[in-house]
Amino acid sequence: MMRPLLFAACLAFAAPAWAGQPCEEVPMAVTDTVKSLDLAQRTFQALDASGAKAVLISRAGQDLSKYGLRYSHMGIVVRDHAAGRWTVVHELNECGTASSGLYNEGLGNFFLSACSATRRRW
Repeated sequence: MMRPLLFAACLAFAAPAWAGQPCEEVPMAVTDTVKSLDLAQRTFQALDASGAKAVLISRAGQDLSKYGLRYSHMGIVVRDHAAGRWTVVHELNECGTASSGLYNEGLGNFFLSACSATRRRW
């Protein structure tokens, strides 16, 4: 069962994280990388403390405010997934195409960028 407080906390932590990048190959600033990985670590700790088996998680990856939206990415975080302790399963658009794929990623990679060459398809 998803705990509403944990979900709200994850959303609150995600608000200041502007780590997501558009599909251009642009290096992240070191400070943005550190903030993103810190957010991933705090989220991991909150998930471990929750006792939850699965949680919905979202983050901002691009500015969608003109559509009245704040978060551009959402996934399901699964405890003890075959790919790791807490794994985010989510659908991503392949950069520059109309195609998408289902991905399994750790929290660090989920918060780091919207388009990454290191993404592993499910």
